[in-house]
Amino acid sequence: MSFQSDDSPRWRRPGADSGRDAFVTEDETATRSWSRSRPSIDADHHVPIVAVHELTRDYVTPAHTVQALKGIDFTIDRGQLVAVRGRSGSGKTTLLNLLGGLDKPTTGSVRVDGADITVMDESDLVQLRREKIGFVFQAFGLIPILTAAENVEIPLRLSHASVAEREERVRILLELVGLGERSSHRPHELSGGEQQRVALARALANGPQLLLADEPTGQLDSRTGRSIMNLILALVRSEGVTAIVATHDPALIDIADRVIDILDGRVIADTANENELVMTGQ
Repeated sequence: MSFQSDDSPRWRRPGADSGRDAFVTEDETATRSWSRSRPSIDADHHVPIVAVHELTRDYVTPAHTVQALKGIDFTIDRGQLVAVRGRSGSGKTTLLNLLGGLDKPTTGSVRVDGADITVMDESDLVQLRREKIGFVFQAFGLIPILTAAENVEIPLRLSHASVAEREERVRILLELVGLGERSSHRPHELSGGEQQRVALARALANGPQLLLADEPTGQLDSRTGRSIMNLILALVRSEGVTAIVATHDPALIDIADRVIDILDGRVIADTANENELVMTGQ
């Protein structure tokens, strides 16, 4: 996958019979290479990648209890780009934290690839996050003293990949996000869009089935943000990765397969791209 710059990614539309405003890259060589190099992960494709049932999350303070989530129910199939939309304080980030095992619900359950992560201990959650979930944050979360390549390499070191495997996968991933020639640059030497691309490459390092992104375009200009969103969509289409993105960016909403609207901790709408109602889990 190659890019001319943050402002001018090279994309072409698929055939007119696709019926969607989807995007694919002109040069798919890097994507195919990444696919061949991904770790082998056993997955039951008949099981939803995410299933949430009666999920609540309360934050108790001396003065009062804040109900961040109030009985959330839905399931998400594999290979979808799902946008979670809501204003600040609606519960989007809390939901993503629960889906990624970074927080525990007050009540209810979260299943990822069929496993109830709400009953897992911390060691099991660490393994789950290393093997099946990638995270992308609004603030990029790169380590300032490390190069782009070294930042992408971190998950591979934690999973005890060999030196040869680490070097090959880092090279492929940086080419995938259009930064093959900037691997030795540190975060302060990269633009905001380039830093987010490094963060995305790092999230993909261990070949996750689920990608969770919290406002990934929040600190980017509109054109750079669009290129990041199209890159995520291309990965969903070509690799079957499921991406759940918390956002209120209209451009990302426009290309998502499905939009889940949250208001005051509740799902108030759940719609497919063609405005067809999506059944939520019961």
